[in-house]
Amino acid sequence: MGFGDAIRVCLRKYVDFMGRARRSEYWWFLLFCLLVGIASSIVDRVVAPGYVAAHGRGPISMLVSLALFLPSLAVAVRRLHDIDRTGWWILGFYAALVVLVWCAMAAAFTGHPGTAVIFLVAMGGLGIWLIVWFVTKGTPGANRFGPDPITGDAAPSQVPTPAI
Repeated sequence: MGFGDAIRVCLRKYVDFMGRARRSEYWWFLLFCLLVGIASSIVDRVVAPGYVAAHGRGPISMLVSLALFLPSLAVAVRRLHDIDRTGWWILGFYAALVVLVWCAMAAAFTGHPGTAVIFLVAMGGLGIWLIVWFVTKGTPGANRFGPDPITGDAAPSQVPTPAI
């Protein structure tokens, strides 16, 4: 799957959390989101530099982020489905990230920078774990979330065993 195909598929499946997504679909769409985010930030700095200076982000980049959030979440869930993991893992990662950020900030503001660093390292480990899952090859053949997105096979091919 190429860059254009991945964008087309992900935007057509805007909030479709069912099925499976190939690695190429996920990573091409992630690149698209990154490029659109950079472009919208540049446009914000040109069009509304005072607003960006006062608020940190411009209105265009906020709208782009809001528009791309659901398709990004949907393709991430479908990517996890491809490795036979439930999409609820994404919620678990976000919840753990929020808890770790909160704990790191609390540790830093109460004078425990060493503890804050430990929480930051844990956040990095969590991110690496998720990246490993996203680069893992999908399960061959069908799994509980649908057919193989590469071959379209409904079931793994089985070699018939000779009768004895």
